[in-house]
Amino acid sequence: QITRRKKDLAKATDILGKRQKKLEQILILKIGTRHKTLAARQVEATRLRRLTREAQNLRELFDHLKKERLNRELPNRSASEKRTSKSKRRNMPRRLDPNGTEDQTSPLQTGSITTARGELTFPVIGKINGQYGKRQQVGGAGKGINIESSPGAQVVAPFNGQIVFAGPFRGYGRLLIIEHGKGYHSLLAGMARINGSVGQWLLSGEPVAVMGEPLTGRPTLYMELRVNGQPVNPNPWLAVAKGKING
Repeated sequence: QITRRKKDLAKATDILGKRQKKLEQILILKIGTRHKTLAARQVEATRLRRLTREAQNLRELFDHLKKERLNRELPNRSASEKRTSKSKRRNMPRRLDPNGTEDQTSPLQTGSITTARGELTFPVIGKINGQYGKRQQVGGAGKGINIESSPGAQVVAPFNGQIVFAGPFRGYGRLLIIEHGKGYHSLLAGMARINGSVGQWLLSGEPVAVMGEPLTGRPTLYMELRVNGQPVNPNPWLAVAKGKING
């Protein structure tokens, strides 16, 4: 009986030892992942400060984003490789991550935004205040639209795409830029909190931010739609233009 107990004790000790080693491995993995995450956040914070310092307006910001994309392309690719790559990537948003690497493989089956006119998801539940082309509270001389919402309202992605900028910028407050491919970008500003991060792939209607509670009036989301860096009227592109409601 004593011999059996010794064997059981040895077996239990062995099991505990294996579990302890497994826990140590998990802990090491978690620490490594945390360090990588912190490093990526630091790199992105540095990039954000640089972009905010160097770009005086949205046009210059888009110029910088374009340069970043071009700088990531391998300089030693042949002309034929570039043409082939460009053809394959034309319909897909490029990844722009804090590590400076580029991942062209989207985990999403994204359709082309060029065929989604009148189908873009309304970015927040509310009503449009003012008209496109007239001076807005945010964004200057009517390059976008203002949508009056409510405190704590969810802000969602208008279309499938990838976040290429997320953070404070000049007079826009917290600014979120989503690349949709084909040269299309949506810009959202006026949120209290951004939940997405640079490099993150999004589905149409996916929550990306939250509206705050201003001291006076209602919280207002500012939205722009840009094609090759130039603002266009987003109203004909939104589903609300066809009498649809974003829930």
